[in-house]
Amino acid sequence: MSLKDTIKRTSLFKALNEYRWREHMTHPGSKYPDKTFYVIRRHDMYAGLFSFVATNIASIKLCLDNGYVPVIDMKSSRNSLLLPGEVGKINAWDRLYDQPFGFDLDDVKMARNVILGSIHPPENFPDYRMLEDEDELKMWNELGRKYVRDCMKAEDIQKTDDYMKENFGVDGRVLAVVARGTDYISKKPWNHPIQPDVKTMIEDAKKLMEEKECDYLYLATEDNAIWDMFEEAFPGKLYSYQKQHYDVPDGKYIADVANDIQAPLERNREYLISILIVSKCNCLLAGASGGTYGALLMTDGYEYKNIYNLGRYK
Repeated sequence: MSLKDTIKRTSLFKALNEYRWREHMTHPGSKYPDKTFYVIRRHDMYAGLFSFVATNIASIKLCLDNGYVPVIDMKSSRNSLLLPGEVGKINAWDRLYDQPFGFDLDDVKMARNVILGSIHPPENFPDYRMLEDEDELKMWNELGRKYVRDCMKAEDIQKTDDYMKENFGVDGRVLAVVARGTDYISKKPWNHPIQPDVKTMIEDAKKLMEEKECDYLYLATEDNAIWDMFEEAFPGKLYSYQKQHYDVPDGKYIADVANDIQAPLERNREYLISILIVSKCNCLLAGASGGTYGALLMTDGYEYKNIYNLGRYK
């Protein structure tokens, strides 16, 4: 087959795939005739938990603006929260969250009016841009507290409260630090936020611990190298709910290593609880990343926050 024919076949496949997964109305059943359901879909097998959270929140906003009932589908295509054999059998979203309006995919199968959403996420979602616009941050935070934090499973919220009470007591003051892995820093993915140097974060954290009179430092990271550096700098004061920290070989992403050691469900549940803990701390020091955005979506507010605004990788 010639290169020209290969390109034609590839282009045709893409066109057919786009058509198949386009946004369109369906009528699978007869129940709930007074409602229009909107199935939130996204095809991305590499995106992490809080990337899905961000785009799902944006789609929920679309539903609220148009009077639709949102139902999140993380069952029908491969994603980082499912094992290959679970695709088409388990809705990953339902493992960690309740559906935003209480209706699930089984309800959709019987509904009269169902819009199957595009597999591409909305253009406007909570990311780096909200760090530069307080009004936008406030808007996303209001949605995030209601449809992300308050939709978490009750047992995971309880684990968060128990962890904080056991380790920090009632009045313990905590500085939260979110540090993206060294894999990200070394790869410098195009157009993603530039991450701060770890040594810089440690020095800034030392100053903040003193200035804000914090007793403890809570570190959200999966990277073993970062964990070791902070542990050396803050002996006896460092905490993390995440039990596993990983050494990442050159050329690999941390997820490539982590998913070989820890099941996706267990890993992402730990990560979610860890970021909820971050959202409840007194102060925040963080690079711009998915976990940071997740904390900003769920928090009731920080006494002080510093999100490094260093531009984007080019």
